[in-house]
Amino acid sequence: MDIHNRNWIETVAKEHSPFNPDQKVLEIGSWIAPGQEAIVCRQTIAPVVGEYVGLDMQEGPGVDVVSDAKQMPFADEEFHVIISTDCYEHVDWPREVTHEAFRVLKQGGVFYLTTVFDFEIHGYPDDFWRFTPNCIRLLLEDAGFDVVEVHGCGANGVRPGIVRGIGIKR
Repeated sequence: MDIHNRNWIETVAKEHSPFNPDQKVLEIGSWIAPGQEAIVCRQTIAPVVGEYVGLDMQEGPGVDVVSDAKQMPFADEEFHVIISTDCYEHVDWPREVTHEAFRVLKQGGVFYLTTVFDFEIHGYPDDFWRFTPNCIRLLLEDAGFDVVEVHGCGANGVRPGIVRGIGIKR
């Protein structure tokens, strides 16, 4: 997790879907790594929404539901917003997770996705992928999202440290 990703989500949410007490928010990959307690999305977003659900494949801090994100135990169109920050590099089959995110997101809902690109290999519990902006666009579009933003951050976009995307379920 990177504090800049949380700040970006909080900023762009004001335009796409301002956080409010009527929303149910899902965070995919919610396990909080040691030392990151103060910078996670849950810290500032959970207090202003109706319900904040953290899903991860392992128990631990920040995790409300332990489940494989490829087969989430939620109803269709259950969430208003989905957040996934610095998780996709740890997912074995990200295409399936993106399709599942589309399934559990309400019509008009927003998916905020960030992942590392230029970063050391780090296992939580494993590290599989690095995504370009075009790859994030492809994943979102393939699942059915309307892509409203995809970009790389850092090193003038040539070798981004982070890749971010926003998809809306229309």
